[in-house]
Amino acid sequence: MEESYIVKLSLPALIIHLIIDCLLMIIFVGFFSFIHDLLVYFTTHLEFTRNSVHGRTGIIRIKALDMPLNKINSVSVNQGLIGRLFNYGTLIITGSFTGYEYHFVSDPNSVKNILNDCIAHYNESGADKIVQAIKETNFKCQYVNGTGIFYIFL
Repeated sequence: MEESYIVKLSLPALIIHLIIDCLLMIIFVGFFSFIHDLLVYFTTHLEFTRNSVHGRTGIIRIKALDMPLNKINSVSVNQGLIGRLFNYGTLIITGSFTGYEYHFVSDPNSVKNILNDCIAHYNESGADKIVQAIKETNFKCQYVNGTGIFYIFL
């Protein structure tokens, strides 16, 4: 089986957005924003393996990502003031033709750096050095025996 890295979403980011949405519920539009934030949080999944990135978000309009590491053009982070204070943001992965946005990512700059390191190691020497690069970071990694999956705790 292939090793996999699961990206953790930020629960404080959801709570902050829900509080803001509750304040906006005074206006009817806030209700839709409240529901939207809940749906985005609970339907977003992002992970990267030694060879590719896999992601999925949405219920009705599903946006799926399945891209080899060598096809990724850029990885960027969008963080507002509240996002910087509570260390969450939006991770944007851009391929050849389109960009994929993943909201509520916990510690997005570290995830971006890890993903960029994975891409660099994949392009330099193949997928085998990615695991070593992850182990050299300050993140705790846990290997799930028999599954080929590494969990990164940010």
